[in-house]
Formats: sequence, structure tokens, C-alpha cells
Amino acid sequence: MLGGMQNKFKKADAPICFDRDSFIKDFVSLLNYWFKSKISQEPLQKVSVILIGHSLGGSICTFAYPKLSTELQKKILGITMLDIVEEAAIMALNKVEHFLQNTPNVFESINDAVDWHVQHALSRLRSSAEIAIPALFAPLKSGKVVRITNLKTFSPFWDTWFTDLSHSFVGLPVSKLLILAGNENLDKELIVGQMQGKYQLVVFQDSGHFIQEDSPIKTAITLIDFWKRNDSRNVVIKTNWGQHKTVQNT
Repeated sequence: MLGGMQNKFKKADAPICFDRDSFIKDFVSLLNYWFKSKISQEPLQKVSVILIGHSLGGSICTFAYPKLSTELQKKILGITMLDIVEEAAIMALNKVEHFLQNTPNVFESINDAVDWHVQHALSRLRSSAEIAIPALFAPLKSGKVVRITNLKTFSPFWDTWFTDLSHSFVGLPVSKLLILAGNENLDKELIVGQMQGKYQLVVFQDSGHFIQEDSPIKTAITLIDFWKRNDSRNVVIKTNWGQHKTVQNT
């Protein structure tokens, strides 16, 4: 994806744009390539795809879906957003500068980086942090590790990331799941959508923002349940209505 930690950019006259539309264009291109090269020849009944995105990723999935080809949309079983509410996200952006100023970019070792993220509750499950955090850093000749991505690079584009997200998510013509951490509150669009049954809401009271890392088993079970409930191949409703037992006289 554009701006990913392993991306290497060639020098260009124009600066690289990290607004939501650029991420969406990148994601749609990847999905189309994957669909044409890997999935398009598979029988429809063998394919179930759920687009899952955390925070900004959820916004990208939501706005990418309408831009997919009709053939690919038919393969999409549902869309899941992890811990993202438009109103709360936009308010949180006002605090990001302070967060970045207090977040070290260099640590003595990967273990120190993991310790810092756990101690500051950015990761609540150490076993997950030991997997996720090392990918954020690169080694220096000194033996220290440095954060790969300069998060301040994205600051000019933050205001594009979540605009109109709740309304667009609720209105998607596909099954939808929203998993939130316990400290998140729904905004008006999501409250109305929830009352109208337009999406499934699940709240993890014991999780932080990185739900998939803090509660990996609960997240996996919730996603499997969402898949099974919305995949018509797995929904079998048995009824005895209209069936009569035959009684034989002996």
C-alpha cells in the first residue's frame, strides 16, 4: 500500500500525496490485480471475501467498495471496520501532534520498543506486541532501532481520512460489522444506523484501540461468526412446518 513501511519511492517533482483518495486508488488497484490473477476463474460458490480495515484501513475499505467492478463486488461478502468512529476520529486528530511529540522514534533495542508500547498501553497484550512492533522499526549501525515511518509526513492529509465515513459505511449495500473498543462512543449516523439494523455492532470492553492485537481470539471468533451468518452457503434453516407424521395402525 502507498506509504507502507517497506515502500521505497523514487524521487519525483511532485510530492507524494497521502490523502484518502490516493490510498483508495492504491487499494482498488491491488484488489483488481488480485481478483484478475487469482480469483476470477474460481467458481462463485467457492469464494467469500470480507474487507477488513482498522482505523484508516476501515475508511479505505468503506470508500473503496463502490469503486470496485461489479464482478468483484459480487465476491465481497461484507465489510468490517475495527475501532473507528468518524466523529471520535476527527476529534482525536487534534491530539496527534502532542502524541507524536511524546513518542520516541529511536530505541536501544526492539525489546525496549516493545516494552515502551506495552507500558504506555498502546499494546495491551505483550505476545501480540512482540509480533507487531518489530515490523515498525529498522536496525541502525549503532545497534539501535529507528521507526521506519515518519508519522508527521501524513499530517497534511489527516483531515481527508475520515470525512463522511459513518454515513458512507451505514449506506453500503453489503453486510457490515463494526467492532469497537469499550471507550468509543457512536456518533449520530452510527446510532441511527444501529437502531435501523443496518450493520452489526460488537464492543470489546477490555480492549484498546488496536483491537485485533489486544483481543486476537475474540476478534477472530467475531469475524468467523460474521462470515458464517452472512454467507448463504452456511445458513441452513430447518423447519418442521407443513410436515406431518404418518401414523400406521398395527
